[in-house]
Amino acid sequence: FLFHVIAYMTARGLLGYLVAAASWQAAVSALSFLLVAWDKRQAERGAGKEGRIAERDFVILALCGGFFGVSTGFRSLRHKTKHGALLTRTTLAGLAGLGIVAAILLVPQL
Repeated sequence: FLFHVIAYMTARGLLGYLVAAASWQAAVSALSFLLVAWDKRQAERGAGKEGRIAERDFVILALCGGFFGVSTGFRSLRHKTKHGALLTRTTLAGLAGLGIVAAILLVPQL
């Protein structure tokens, strides 16, 4: 499937957009993972709400392309894994973000 997407975008001269989108997603995912790790550390130290990252911000990061970083951080660091609603919201936000990027990249240029 990925080969077909790359071939389609290359044929239409859009490969640079695909590379830019992938670079953006990689950077935001790395930042998201680091923020999950920081929030986990703050939670272990007993920091109050002022020193922590709001769950809403994790959802926003997932929507903006950081879904893989947020979800990997939650699972690998065992952080917020009991918050089922948060995991659902970040997953839906990540899918919505991917859908938006796919629509922008794959819709024929007007």
